Parts: sequence; structure tokens; C-alpha cells
Amino acid sequence: MNQLLHGGDASFARFEATRAGNAQLAAVVRLSNRSLIDQWVADSPAGATQVSRQYVRISLEAEPMSTASQARLVEEIRSHLRQNLPGGWESELTGSVPMYLEMMSALQESLFDCFSIAAVAVFAVMALVWGSLRASLLAVIPTLFPVVVVVGLLGWWDFGLDPASTMVATVVLGVAVDDGIHLVSSYRGGRSAGAGSDAALDCALHHVGPALVTSSVVLCGAFWSLTVSPVSSIANFGLLAGLSILVSLAADLVLLPACITKRVFGEIPAGKREPV
Repeated sequence: MNQLLHGGDASFARFEATRAGNAQLAAVVRLSNRSLIDQWVADSPAGATQVSRQYVRISLEAEPMSTASQARLVEEIRSHLRQNLPGGWESELTGSVPMYLEMMSALQESLFDCFSIAAVAVFAVMALVWGSLRASLLAVIPTLFPVVVVVGLLGWWDFGLDPASTMVATVVLGVAVDDGIHLVSSYRGGRSAGAGSDAALDCALHHVGPALVTSSVVLCGAFWSLTVSPVSSIANFGLLAGLSILVSLAADLVLLPACITKRVFGEIPAGKREPV
């Protein structure tokens, strides 16, 4: 409207520099279409029909986009408002997108704390049951490694966190710690039967390894079937969960045996020989 009143001059495609000037623009729009300006400019507190000239609401629509793209868009809008609003004006972004981003920010802040508590709890339970801190530390390695890898990929690929993708860490924690417990328990059982470290590890891999591979392949197939979902958050969850299962399997079959062989935490004490 301001540009139109100035003969189409593109330099006037902006707010007026004064409150009075903007009030005049609002009045012109109101004369042409009373209901239009009432949608955007708040009525006076007393409920009178005249425009209060104190509050303006601007609504924007955007195409569906990722959380990271939404965050960049909101920051661009805030930056634009800071640079272009007249002096003394204040702005506040409302609506579903800013509210969703605030929720995601709180989710990210709590994710690390909650996962740390869960990891410590898992370690404490294993140490209590096994009676060995070294064995518990070994089982924690394949539990934390895939989480670190997947969270790193989230940042590298600019996925951003949403309620679905944050559940990947929980899924990995449950699956990876289960596989690690099976492998370490089988190794300790072999040691208790009198086998040497290398022989016990070889026996554990032959005894437990095929089951780990089979279960991981089945889980990957199940999770990756979600990638055909038209809902991006569900598709991303399926992709990341399947990938994390593969990373967990690699940690169990490569990283964990290497730590046992190199005695990263010293010699692992023998345990009860139990069927796994």
C-alpha cells in the first residue's frame, strides 16, 4: 500500500518511519475494506470499533520443511524484524512453528540428561549382577558407540531432532546393551570353563554371533520398511533406527572383541557358565 501511494516507487515497499504514518496507511486500507484491516490490527481495549493503532498481526504461510529449515526461517524473520521495524516497535513470533521449535529445543536439552541417566543405570545394573566393573565397561562400549555415531550423523546430515528421531537413542540402547550382555556373558562362561582368552572369545563369537547377525538383519528390515512412509519424521526414524542397529552389530562383532583382545580394561574375570 505504501508503495502504491508513492507511485509504485520500490523504495517505499516498507513500513513508514513513524507511528502516525503507519496509522494513516492502516486507515487507507480500512476505508477500502473495513473487514480486511480488522483482521490484522487489534481493536482498542475498550472494544470500540476504531483501530487502536497499537497492535498489528501479520500471518505467514510456508511450505512443509524440516525442523532445521524451520529454525533458519524463524531466525531470518526475527533478524528482518529487528532490522526493519521502526524504533520503539516490538515483535513477538507466535503460532505453531515457533511453539514447535521451542518444544524441540527443550527436547534436545533433556535428551542428553535422560540418556546419560539411562546409560549409568544400565552400567550399574550390569556391575551389580556380574560383580565386575571391567565386564560392565566392556558391555557399555557397544551400547554407547552406535548412539554417538548416529547422533553425529544427525548433525552431519542436518536432520535435526524431532520426537520420532529422538527415540532412536532409546531403541539403540535397548538392542545394543542386550547384544553386548550376551557376548560378554558367553566369553566369561568360556573363561570359567578353563579356556584361554582367545579361545573363549572365538567360542563366544561362534556361539552368539550368528544370533546377533540374524536378529540385527530382521530388525533392520523392519525399521527400514518405515522409510516408505509419506510422513518424513517416521521415514527418518526408520532410516536412523535401522542404521543404528547395523552400527551396533559392527560394534559387537568388531569393536567389543578388539577391546577384549587388547585388554582395554584389563583381564576380564571369569563368570558362571550359563547358556546364552
